[in-house]
Amino acid sequence: MVPLRFEVSLNGRRLCVAGLDQLGVLMVEVKSENWPGPDATESARGTPAGDENAVFVQALTDDGEDWRWVHERITSGDEIVIRVLAVGPFDPPREFGPPEDE
Repeated sequence: MVPLRFEVSLNGRRLCVAGLDQLGVLMVEVKSENWPGPDATESARGTPAGDENAVFVQALTDDGEDWRWVHERITSGDEIVIRVLAVGPFDPPREFGPPEDE
């Protein structure tokens, strides 16, 4: 069991409480993507420039599953709050699947 849970809020709105009840890695990622260059009209994933600014909450389990709670777009001025909680109940992931890189 992962020893901590994360409660993630965006602009005062609680997005999730994420946790794991098995071996794995629990992550919160805040990302701003602006490449292949400042003049590009698309990101590397083919989305309009700026659409890859996001907060992600996910876990990778020891058996290879990818649990996903949150993928929210963010913009300048947004406030992201991450509270670190002790072991306890957590929200079920919104999506399960193989890791996105596969």
